Amino acid sequence: MSVKLFTLGLIFLRDTHGYEIKEVAKLWGIERWAKIGFGSIYHALGKLQEDELIVELRLEQDGNRPPRTVYRITEKGEEAFLTLLRHTCRTADPETRDLDMALAFIDQLPPDERVSLLTERLVALEPRYHYLEKSIEGYQQARQVPGESELHRILREVPWVEAGVAHSFGRIAFEREWLQGVIATVASWPKRPRERNE
Repeated sequence: MSVKLFTLGLIFLRDTHGYEIKEVAKLWGIERWAKIGFGSIYHALGKLQEDELIVELRLEQDGNRPPRTVYRITEKGEEAFLTLLRHTCRTADPETRDLDMALAFIDQLPPDERVSLLTERLVALEPRYHYLEKSIEGYQQARQVPGESELHRILREVPWVEAGVAHSFGRIAFEREWLQGVIATVASWPKRPRERNE
């Protein structure tokens, strides 16, 4: 999902070609945090074109370099981008960095919608947070009180499960706190202008 959001988002902002998208990818370091390989960008361009979300606008040539195809987003592509952006803001798995990709383009939404989407996300995290919190409490109680419950068996036979639950809980706890900070400032983030080369 993130390669589609990244590629479509950049073309939403301005008409561009694959090499330029690749250069932005290098600048942002997305191969590390978004797990987007440079080759997947060109594949995504082909798929976006096939799905009629972008169109070839023109060929550009700089000196002796090979010609480059400049792409423009279509109306269908604009709708798809904004839908994907909103969906990612609401539902991106905290175990991934998809939300970070959405934040890179969230300035294209109205300030009140930015806050609303991220608040919706924060509310949606609560059941998972409380479930993991209760799981941690259950392991702590099982450790203090002897017995033969499922939790006792896990602590005895597969102790790394508790460590994994604690790791997930720590991540969700951080996500909640971090998200509250983002919500407090996201409405004031400046909107980047879109560039169109006619």
